[in-house]
Amino acid sequence: MPAATSFSITNIPSADVIKYTLRNTEAAKVPERLISGLERLKHDKLDQLFKLLVETGYIAPCHIEAANDPATRHCQRCHNNYLERDNELTACRIKHSDSPEIVHYPVPALNDSLNSVNHYVTPPTNMNGEVVLPVVVRQSFAMRLYKCCGLRTKLGEDAGFCVLDRHTTRAENVRYNDMNIRTCETLGCHCRLVYPDQAAGRVPDANAAFPRVH
Repeated sequence: MPAATSFSITNIPSADVIKYTLRNTEAAKVPERLISGLERLKHDKLDQLFKLLVETGYIAPCHIEAANDPATRHCQRCHNNYLERDNELTACRIKHSDSPEIVHYPVPALNDSLNSVNHYVTPPTNMNGEVVLPVVVRQSFAMRLYKCCGLRTKLGEDAGFCVLDRHTTRAENVRYNDMNIRTCETLGCHCRLVYPDQAAGRVPDANAAFPRVH
């Protein structure tokens, strides 16, 4: 029986090294590490890497078209103008509506880790009108409720953004409300931008290349 070897990559084929690295790297860190590495490559190396990524199918024709499209678009969600080359999964950012409502919920059994407050009935009085000790009805915990999206957070917890997504030119990708996500017609954006190939009957929308958009 051959001796067990370590996890050294000395004798592992390059394809196995690449697959091993990708499988053992957190998904969110893969683009970050690749983008930071691009800054250290010279032009000829960048061209070689580009050709390899095209050959592997990682870069598709729709990506090339989108990255080179000079058309200025208007996001139907956040109402900012943008170039598709600058679009990304977190480009469209919208804050929550201004004032969340403070709501109280019953404390689940055996759960005392939240912001608890006691609720009392009207304090009873005796025959002389003196207030006696109040009677505790139940416990509840306070939370912030953001009506714009239904998010509930603990008091003091960062709520983040209401929307963190790709820019989109398609209104059907947007869930509108009457608070912080409104239509262009409501805001009077006048966003009828003219795209280079609009005359040909096709208005390009790179969102079509990204089925994860919702």
